[in-house]
Amino acid sequence: MTRPGRGQQQGGPRPPSTGSLRGSVTRGGLPVAGASVYCVSGPGPAPDIAALTDMRGAFQLDDLDAGRWRIRVGNVEIEADVRASERNHIDVELP
Repeated sequence: MTRPGRGQQQGGPRPPSTGSLRGSVTRGGLPVAGASVYCVSGPGPAPDIAALTDMRGAFQLDDLDAGRWRIRVGNVEIEADVRASERNHIDVELP
């Protein structure tokens, strides 16, 4: 019987523990281009760079630890749940 060496994990590779957050930003039902979307807080280290929305108001934040995140766009903050290995979706309507 062999045992894992130093630095090796038992039971094979660990499943991914991160996911992505995608969505769109609108105002009055119209897409908002160039809006900064960033993580305020969450279960792990937050990316130190904001995502910018494209011409369709779409954005994507990758490699977020699974759990509940606080996301800010302008003066709007919302909570979003990120599940590991999934593309999670939120939409933000600005006032």
